Amino acid sequence: MAEAHQAVAFSFTVTHEGVNINYDREVLLLVWQSGLRSWKKRVARFLTNLYNGVYPSSYRSLYLLLSIVTGFSLLERDGGLTLRLASVISSQKTAAGASTAVLPRLAASGVASVVLWILWSLAQRYALKALFLYKGWMYESRGSGCKLPLPSLDDTMHRYLKSVKPLLDEANYKRMEALAAEFRGGIAIKLQSPGGRPTTCQTGGKSTFTCEAAAPSWSTPTFYAIDAIMVKMSSNQAARAANLVYASMLFRRGIDTQQMSPIMVQGIVPLCSRQYERQFNTTRVPGVETDRLVHYQDSQHVAVYHRGRFFKLFVYHKHRLLQPCDLQRQIQRILDHTGEPQRGEAHLGVLTAGERSQWAHLRETHFRKGLNRISLDAIEKAAFVLVLDEDEYGYDPTNPNELNRYARALLHGRGYDRWFDKSFNLIVGRNGRVGFNCRALLGRCSHHGPLLGVCAGPGLLHPQLIEKIEEGLLCAQTLLDDVDLHLLTHTAYGKGFMKRCRCSPDAYLQMALQLAYYRDAGRFSLTYEASMTRLFREGRTETVRPVTCESRAWVLAMQDPNATLAGEAGQARQRLQATPKRTEARRIARAQGIEAKEFKASSGWTTRFMRRHGLALRRRTTLCQRLPAAYEDKVVDFHSFVIKLRQQKDFILSQIGNADQIPLCFDMPWNTTVDDDEKHLLQKREDSLRFANHIEQSLKDMKALFE
Repeated sequence: MAEAHQAVAFSFTVTHEGVNINYDREVLLLVWQSGLRSWKKRVARFLTNLYNGVYPSSYRSLYLLLSIVTGFSLLERDGGLTLRLASVISSQKTAAGASTAVLPRLAASGVASVVLWILWSLAQRYALKALFLYKGWMYESRGSGCKLPLPSLDDTMHRYLKSVKPLLDEANYKRMEALAAEFRGGIAIKLQSPGGRPTTCQTGGKSTFTCEAAAPSWSTPTFYAIDAIMVKMSSNQAARAANLVYASMLFRRGIDTQQMSPIMVQGIVPLCSRQYERQFNTTRVPGVETDRLVHYQDSQHVAVYHRGRFFKLFVYHKHRLLQPCDLQRQIQRILDHTGEPQRGEAHLGVLTAGERSQWAHLRETHFRKGLNRISLDAIEKAAFVLVLDEDEYGYDPTNPNELNRYARALLHGRGYDRWFDKSFNLIVGRNGRVGFNCRALLGRCSHHGPLLGVCAGPGLLHPQLIEKIEEGLLCAQTLLDDVDLHLLTHTAYGKGFMKRCRCSPDAYLQMALQLAYYRDAGRFSLTYEASMTRLFREGRTETVRPVTCESRAWVLAMQDPNATLAGEAGQARQRLQATPKRTEARRIARAQGIEAKEFKASSGWTTRFMRRHGLALRRRTTLCQRLPAAYEDKVVDFHSFVIKLRQQKDFILSQIGNADQIPLCFDMPWNTTVDDDEKHLLQKREDSLRFANHIEQSLKDMKALFE
């Protein structure tokens, strides 16, 4: 990054010759324009909220009500309401039946109309909210069913035990039943009250918990979207990037003006659109215990990363969005830039991919002021991050590794060339292929002058910071090396064949995955699928547990050499046409799902604390295990933390970690295990190519069942 040129807008000096006042008119003009734009945005947002805030009523109904009330008032058919109100307004005591001046009566009619209209609007709003809270229509065919009650604790425990039954043997299942009973009579009573479902006046609490979770950014729920690989696109990197930036800004404008239509279920019930606003101008600020999600109301620039340097691309000029051709010229200047980054600057993004507590400490130490702070603000306050990669991406049917490399680049890149704290990174390859990396939830430029600048700072990086960056790079590289990604393109048949078999494509693929996993691992695992809860305000996702007793029986039948083909096909049809999974998805959409970490008082602060310090929570083993000396202090800190939490929350020690993970024990670092000789053995990654081959074979075997 280049050094910043400091501009002085105003200077005041006193010499023996007198007082000398200097000021820069251009800088003052920029300050004035910035303040003017900020106030314009505030006024526009206020007017938009004022216009849309009366939904489902409208201002036309206010005009109609005002006309009706005024007419009845002038005709004296309102029962004397406006007459009494007019006497109060005019501060004159009017006898019953006497007339008042026209102006006070008109004012009284206006006040009465506004009050009645507000009451009517609130009644409509809460009636509509009550209707949206009703989710019984998911189970009704003719609208005759009654409203289903919220799940009780016993119902939740029953469904949890049912979901883990196919995964446990008889002894472990009895143990789980005992733990569930212990949980039911202990901490469950305390957890049930704050864990109640949202009412008409509550927002989703899981949204806050998800956004504040402090875990490494790229390794936590992160997804990527790939380009239309079968469609021929422009190979001009600058042109493709400019068009995407322009389209993204138009999309953001639709969000700001609240002109986007929400997604509707069956064209009637809207889904929550709260997350749209957080796609832009949003960053994740690290904290020692929890992270913060910061959303800025406005941003006029995009942060661009290219060849180890960050650029500040202004997308507005004189309050107008630049056209794609203008953006293309500025992006091309970035691509032609030949400057070299400072030491450590190219790898600065690795801090956002590593341990959150360390990043929070470095941010507080080295990025509080000066050029480093200016540089960090330029990235965090950007609308989003645009990454101009130097590699070419594409799809070659004869070379599957090409698509795998493309997907890995979008998922995590090199670990340091993505800014994982931003809501999303838009990635453009050298040949114009694009994609984006998104979180579990998306200088001023002139037509004539070269006003695109490099982000200010940082200055010379502190040696300690460079050392931490290099350590973070090694840690990130270790995590990246442990990722084994393989994309399988199945061309033998698609959902058309599945529908001809009268099977749900989603259930069909899920059974293929379960069969492939059992063939690969030789066991069943508690897998899950995401299901949305956006029918509620700020709703996100919960989990559907697809492994059931029926699916387990079918998988075992497929592996049984004595099973008949007709029997396997019958079980497959029964499983694929059954509705337990669909019913569970409906329950989740109604906020009645089972948590991913049920029966764990430690699912929040305990697990996060231990994982962030390299510890794990597991059952007590018979092996004699000792912690490394480096972890002894962490254990003491954790004990102090537990004691403090017990005093605040009134928890009994036996209730912490209550479930399949009790009693509470400290283990070795979470990515290692211990053998009989007490040697540290790293857990090796799985072979995704082998698993993909099992999936392909499972799809072939399932097709043979239905043919």
